[in-house]
Amino acid sequence: MKSYNDKNIIAVKFIVWLFILSSVMLFAGITSAYIVNRIGLLNANKWIYIQLPNVFICSNILLIISSITIYYANYLFNEYKYLYSKTLLIITFFIGIFFLILQLNGLKYLINNNIYLSGNVAGSYIYNIYYTWSTCYIWSFRYLLLLFFYTTK
Repeated sequence: MKSYNDKNIIAVKFIVWLFILSSVMLFAGITSAYIVNRIGLLNANKWIYIQLPNVFICSNILLIISSITIYYANYLFNEYKYLYSKTLLIITFFIGIFFLILQLNGLKYLINNNIYLSGNVAGSYIYNIYYTWSTCYIWSFRYLLLLFFYTTK
């Protein structure tokens, strides 16, 4: 029979996978809407091309790096190497903070170049993706803190 902690871990894993799948569906919906609107607006010559700042590329690289560190933190936790797992969780936390700082710098770039949520559809998609990424990342901090507290036991 499974203990109370085993049931909690199973429930947490289910919630995390539900969150991941919901995020994938959300980004798929935004991407689909972007493609449909872009084609329609290109045909009407109303689409404006926006040069994204390099800070968004850097933040996506950080996103990939944090995914790798959180994966290995989980792997080391399952191998009962709690100190190494905890270290990687702390590194992942700081990568996440730096990610959010870069996202804010990207937002400043958009505002300084007169790209706003309202007005052009292309700009609104950039803001939607920006806010969605940031929201998902902030919510993933909850999972990160949960893992951190499991490693301190």
